[in-house]
Amino acid sequence: MARIKLSAAMAFEAAKELAQEGEEVNSSTLWMRCGGIGSVTTAKKWAELWQAFEKQEQVDKKLEQYRPVYETVKEGEEVDAAGDEYAEEEPIPQVVGATQDYAIQISAIVRELVEEKTRELASASSALVEKAEQKERQATHQVAASKEELNEAQKKIASLEANKQQLHNDLQTRQGQIQELEKQLKDAQQRHTTIEEHNRELSKQLGEAEERVATLEREGEASKQELKNLNAEREKLGSQLVSTQELIREREVSISSLERDKAIAEARAGDLVHQVEREQHHAEVLEARNQELSERLTQEAAKAASAQERARQLEAQVAKFEEERLMAKEGETKSRRKVSQEKQK
Repeated sequence: MARIKLSAAMAFEAAKELAQEGEEVNSSTLWMRCGGIGSVTTAKKWAELWQAFEKQEQVDKKLEQYRPVYETVKEGEEVDAAGDEYAEEEPIPQVVGATQDYAIQISAIVRELVEEKTRELASASSALVEKAEQKERQATHQVAASKEELNEAQKKIASLEANKQQLHNDLQTRQGQIQELEKQLKDAQQRHTTIEEHNRELSKQLGEAEERVATLEREGEASKQELKNLNAEREKLGSQLVSTQELIREREVSISSLERDKAIAEARAGDLVHQVEREQHHAEVLEARNQELSERLTQEAAKAASAQERARQLEAQVAKFEEERLMAKEGETKSRRKVSQEKQK
């Protein structure tokens, strides 16, 4: 049956790769590097020829035809192996040699037996005949043993061929597994890259959120300080308002007293007219003062109302700031939880 030939070009390319990788060039490594093509015995022939060419040794004239192929491979040029790559594989030299050796031994033994037999017949010596018969028996036994060894060698060759085919099948299976693992590794690397990009984006968002929280906290501290100042001003205005109201009550009491004095003065006769007029002038001055105090009280009350409205606005701003800060913290917590979940995946 025709088989794919392990050509010189393929073998030398594999040997060159092994040598560059620091691996030993022998029958096993060369045969495995060539993917199980041909046989281990053929790979051994090419390995030995490669080593001979490497050492610049002289080889058989028949093998010198492969030196140009070796030199071409060493120079890194492409080898034209047309008509040689897929030819029927040559017989294994070692097996053929072993069979020929057995045949030569058997022929020599038979030839020796014939010569011995001829001599025995010529001499008619019973001793020689007995000796020749003994040799013949030994030769027959040796031939049988040689045949048995040949059968064992053939069985071993068949077993090696079967092992070669099994190794070739296992190699194809392992190559398929390697391709699948490489695909899984590529998918895992792509997923890892995606997760890293997502983590960087989340880290950027987290940094922006932390910066916003810090800004809001600074604004909140400023708003609290302003609210504290407004509260102090409101308390001060409240105190002034109480003082003003007390003064108004005092002025009202004074006005009531003046009105009573005025009634008494009106009851008096003509000589008190001048005094009454003076008292009326004094009353007018007090009324003007009272009017001024009333206007001032109105202004103070307006200021107090404005301060209270500003305080309410600041309280609303503080409440809004607290709400935004809580929302930012919740967003930060969610982002960290999401990052943790992505890492766990």
